[in-house]
Amino acid sequence: MSNPLLPIAFGLVLAVAACGASSRDGGPPVKVSVEAATDGPWRVEYVLARPVERLNLGPALDGFRSSYWRVSAGGAALIEEGGSDWLAASEDGGAFDHVVIEVEPRSAPLAKDYQAFTPMGAGGVLLYTGHFTPKTDDGGLIETRFDIVAPQRGRIAAFDKTARALMDWASPYDLPGFVYIGSAKPAQSDWVSAIVDARAPEWVKRETETLIPPLFAAYAAGLGRDLPARPNLFVAMGDVSIEGQISYRGDALPGQFQATLEGGAWTQDSPEARRVFLYTTAHEAAHLFQLTVQPDETASDFIHEGGADALAAEALVHIGRWTRSDLRTALVEALAECARLTEGRSLIAAEAAEDWRAAYACGHVLTVAAAGREGPAAFWRRLMMRAEGAEGYDTALFLEVARETAGAETADAISSFLRTNEARPDAKLDRIFALSGAEP
Repeated sequence: MSNPLLPIAFGLVLAVAACGASSRDGGPPVKVSVEAATDGPWRVEYVLARPVERLNLGPALDGFRSSYWRVSAGGAALIEEGGSDWLAASEDGGAFDHVVIEVEPRSAPLAKDYQAFTPMGAGGVLLYTGHFTPKTDDGGLIETRFDIVAPQRGRIAAFDKTARALMDWASPYDLPGFVYIGSAKPAQSDWVSAIVDARAPEWVKRETETLIPPLFAAYAAGLGRDLPARPNLFVAMGDVSIEGQISYRGDALPGQFQATLEGGAWTQDSPEARRVFLYTTAHEAAHLFQLTVQPDETASDFIHEGGADALAAEALVHIGRWTRSDLRTALVEALAECARLTEGRSLIAAEAAEDWRAAYACGHVLTVAAAGREGPAAFWRRLMMRAEGAEGYDTALFLEVARETAGAETADAISSFLRTNEARPDAKLDRIFALSGAEP
């Protein structure tokens, strides 16, 4: 999945340089107004500080915008160029400062990216603002504020705000965010503001209510930090028509995470469905705490994703939802998957090939090993403290902390595993665990 959480370069590049630092009324360079509709297309209007010839909307998303967006007013056309979608002046030498677009609020299978619209039952929709936020040529975000208006009898929920409309809004983290639009009212606790799809089975609703408080408390204690604000949790039900299928797709942003459950296996409470729900929800919740510090733009994905798996397994044992046997089973599965996916190639090569399962499985294994006898939460607590004094965390900092917690030989062996093509990665991983003193 693409990572919008890396350091962001705000401002405008040549194509939109005329926008300057503020709009005509002292606002941001770009204002996006979204008028949601109960039926039919939504009205989306871009208002720019100054006329421009081109505006970069970001990656083309497998033709998502060209399929479901239609320009209805303004002097621009929607075009695809160089793998990105652009609003471009419809006449040579022309310029535009506002464009109105009719957008079908469709859920589309976007590869490695957040869904623009996620159905949330009873007419509710979860909107991801990132796909409506213009980009600079180098992929940074242009400062953008949103006016979002719900349809009649609807409401909008984002972070701690619930209202009929959000005006001049942006995420408090200055990043794209999820915004719920519909009739549901968030259930708020000391730890989270949650909206669970009305179509969700009762056991999923109960698990959400009972899991979150002790889980967040365990992370806060183990990592030595509280979240800066009460986060959002959104749980959506997808297609449950395929019997026996079980799919949990989770997306985390600073202060928010959403889960989409698909497959017929979710309709009945079962040990397997419960295990997937507990483990993956704990993984996404771990991201909220991890994201209180930022990865360096060069940081390998195994640190973040595998770290979340290791933190989740440890936390579930701590709160009594897993046994030590469950924890060991998850680690043994990760060991086997990591060895299989790195046979004959390095982990760095696997990540470069976008084999994300290698990042998850090997990251889980390497986090447990790097933590030594201290455990993943203690390791991540130290890593995060160090990252706050630097420009985020990266592989070098991961290895530096591993050196302190599991010893120099372990850190060197992990470093070698990251970059070496191993014929027997399973043997190399066994040696790493033997050196670290962690229980494999």
